[in-house]
Amino acid sequence: MEKKIEVSKCYCILCDKEVNPVIQFVTKKYKDDVMDIEYDGVKAICPVCQEELHSDDVFNYNQKQIKEKYKQEYEIIANCEIEEIIKKYNIGKRPLSLLLDFGEITITRYLSGYIPTQTNAKKLKQILASPSEYYSILQMNKHKIKDVAFRKSEQTVRKLLNLEAPSDQIEDAAKYIVNKIEVTNLALQKLLYY
Repeated sequence: MEKKIEVSKCYCILCDKEVNPVIQFVTKKYKDDVMDIEYDGVKAICPVCQEELHSDDVFNYNQKQIKEKYKQEYEIIANCEIEEIIKKYNIGKRPLSLLLDFGEITITRYLSGYIPTQTNAKKLKQILASPSEYYSILQMNKHKIKDVAFRKSEQTVRKLLNLEAPSDQIEDAAKYIVNKIEVTNLALQKLLYY
């Protein structure tokens, strides 16, 4: 599949004029304090003098490629996976951030292009893969989000986990015990407590 990139005219210093650059796809290296990676980037070349040109479009394209390569190499969660979590568990961006003990707008930032930390990415990947892990976090941190958000998400994840409502479970257990043994009301309460 051939990639395409739209690039505006660039000013060539050597030719002293604006030109429509020729785009070359090249393997580039990027290194900083956090990462050292090779990525598929582009460069803009003057069609007249063959000088490499500066282009904001090329810079933005290469920055996006660096982010994607970083996410791949360091197993950082992709935006589509974060969106899948939101949809899968019927939870908003802000409530999800609060449930996971992130900053209030962290998920919003990740979806707008910020790269998640490895710790946060690991946590997000865990809940994406495990509804029971998400359910546990939801129950533990329900006080951090509004009741409406909690109930909507709890109902959705209960369906995913095939859990009955707690009152139905207690009723079913009570019926089972009463049918199997003779029991007083107090003994039944004790058994249901256990």
